[in-house]
Amino acid sequence: MPKDLKVVRLIRASFSFPLADQNNIRLKKELGEGALYDIGCYGVNTLHYFLGQPEQVSAQAVLYETGVDLTTTALLRYPGGIIGMVDCSFTITNRQSYEIVGTKGRIEVPYAYPPDKNGHKGIIHVYKADEEQTLVVEDDQYLNQVTHFSACILNGTTLSYTLQDTLENLRVMDEIYRQIRG
Repeated sequence: MPKDLKVVRLIRASFSFPLADQNNIRLKKELGEGALYDIGCYGVNTLHYFLGQPEQVSAQAVLYETGVDLTTTALLRYPGGIIGMVDCSFTITNRQSYEIVGTKGRIEVPYAYPPDKNGHKGIIHVYKADEEQTLVVEDDQYLNQVTHFSACILNGTTLSYTLQDTLENLRVMDEIYRQIRG
């Protein structure tokens, strides 16, 4: 293996929950677009945060009778042979996690979206060789977003997440959507 390859080899992001209410707004095509746009955007954002823009995107979905996607999976290829995987679903058990896997270990964040489901405690598991470490961070992610946004307005500073970041995420979302709609 060439020495110049990045240590990170794979990032997997998952967000799902069973949606029992057949009249839920998420299943109405005219009001939204299913799992991808409702919860898949979190995984796409996670991959973008760590890896930037993918070189290649492929995706598949299971559609509901109304035409919205119930389950969507996307496989993204990044420079250096890094693979990103995103899955989102309204038909499988609760999962709101991401995992970063490298050549020397992995990091797992089990309550990534939304962290308030775990009492605002962020849990990070780090696995390296024969070592395992768990970090707990008590913080309110939503409050931090509002505080940061307010500070940028009041102080005239730049947001940490730019319009360019948002546009790049939307390009990936649009490509996934295009592929699942054929």
